[in-house]
Amino acid sequence: MAEVSDNIYVADLPEDVDDQMVKTIFGGYGAVLSCRAMQSKFPGQKGAALVRFSSVEEATWVVQNLNGHIAEGLQEPVRVRFANNRAGGGGGGGGGGGC
Repeated sequence: MAEVSDNIYVADLPEDVDDQMVKTIFGGYGAVLSCRAMQSKFPGQKGAALVRFSSVEEATWVVQNLNGHIAEGLQEPVRVRFANNRAGGGGGGGGGGGC
């Protein structure tokens, strides 16, 4: 299980999810600092996203209250958990794009 943080992973999003959709949906639950939508790669596969909130408290609320439930603006339940921290530290400045 990932550590509690301000960064969450959301699965079971629509296939055609994009950064703007993620920011619109999850911005209703807290201040979204950044996000990265990942569209499905195969027909029938769901989309996913990484969302970073302005506080651990906001991210924790989303994980506790939206996991297995339907978020405002969606039609199906989503799976939400804290994102895994990247191994190896040192991160390389977050790769452009996103919210």
